[in-house]
Amino acid sequence: MKEGLHGEECIAFAVGGTGGHVLPALNIARNLPGEGKRILTGVGICENPFVPQKEFHCFNVIGKNFSSGVFSGVKKIFKGAREAAKILRKQKCTHVVGMGGFHSLPVLIAALYLRIPITLYEPNLVPGKVNKLFSFFSKRTLVLFDQVKDHLYGKVKLLALATRGEMGEGLPSQKLLRREFGLEEDVTTVLIFGGSRGAKSINTLIDGTLSFTKGTIQVIHLTGPCAGIKEIYERHGIKAFVATFLKDMDRAWKACDFAICRSGAGTIKEALISATPVLMIPYPHAVNDHQDHNAAFMEKVVGAGKKLIQSEITKQRLAEIVSEFCLPGKRAEMIQNIEKYMETRKGERVDALLL
Repeated sequence: MKEGLHGEECIAFAVGGTGGHVLPALNIARNLPGEGKRILTGVGICENPFVPQKEFHCFNVIGKNFSSGVFSGVKKIFKGAREAAKILRKQKCTHVVGMGGFHSLPVLIAALYLRIPITLYEPNLVPGKVNKLFSFFSKRTLVLFDQVKDHLYGKVKLLALATRGEMGEGLPSQKLLRREFGLEEDVTTVLIFGGSRGAKSINTLIDGTLSFTKGTIQVIHLTGPCAGIKEIYERHGIKAFVATFLKDMDRAWKACDFAICRSGAGTIKEALISATPVLMIPYPHAVNDHQDHNAAFMEKVVGAGKKLIQSEITKQRLAEIVSEFCLPGKRAEMIQNIEKYMETRKGERVDALLL
C-alpha cells in the first residue's frame, strides 16, 4: 500500500461462512478511520445472515471446498477468482483483508494475481489452511495469540483484543441486565451457547444434566435452530431466557457468571474481554482441531476454564463440573487469572497496522 493514505482507500474483506469469520470483519471495517470504501466479498457473503446489507456493499463470488472432490473444488475456486479479480478492479481496491476459510480463497487468489497487498486475520491458536498458505504471500498476519506465530510465514503482528466500542462499553449493571432477560438479580446465571449457529449436541445435554445439578441457577440459553429447550427449563422449574440467537452478545456475557460453550476464537476472545470463566466443549470436527487448542490454551495457559471432550461427557459428570463453577471462590480464582493475563498481554490497534 502506498504511504500517505489515511483511510480514503477501498479495502476489501475476503470473508464468508460463520459468525466467527464475519463478525470480526465487520468490527475491523467499522473501526478503520477515514471515509474510504469498505466492501465484503467472498463465497455466499450476500446471503450471509450476519451481514447488515444496508451498511456494507457485498459481492458474491463462486467457490467451494473440496468435500465433493478436488477437481470440482479447484474448478469453482478459480472461476470465483476470475470473478473476484473483476470486482477488485472495478472497485479500485487497494488492500484485501483475508478472514480465513475457503470462502475467502477465490478473493485472495485474485488479490495475489492483481498484486494487491494482502493482510490476513487469524484468531485461532492453530491457523486454518488458507491463512497458513497465504501468510507466505501476505504483507502481514494479524493474530490474537502469540502461540500461533510458529505456524505462520512472514510478518506476524499481535492485535489488541478489544477495539473501540467492542463488548459494549457503557452497558447497564449486571443486575439490570439480568432483569432485561427476565431473570432474578442475585441468582447464579449460566450462559449456554454453541457459537453463532448453535450446537445441537450441547442443547441435548441440558435435560439430563439439570437433574443432577446442585444449587440454584438460572440460564441464558442461545439454542440456534433447535426447538423444545424452553420447555425443558419449565419442566425443571428453572428460570431461563431462551432465544435462537442474540445480536448483542456483550449483554449476555456481562449478565452471566460463567458460560458453557464451544471454543471458537470469537468465544475465547469475548470470554477474555468480559473476564468470564468458561466450561468449554470443543467442536469435535473443527479443522485442524483448532477449537481443542483454543480450549487447552484457556484452561492451561490462562487458567480461566475447563475443557471437556464431547465424546467423553456424561450428563452426571457435566452436572458435577457445573456445580463446581457455581462456587463463587472457584470463579473468583479464574477471573483473577484472566485479569493477570490481560495485564501482561500487549497488542497493537488494527487501524495502526492497516493504514
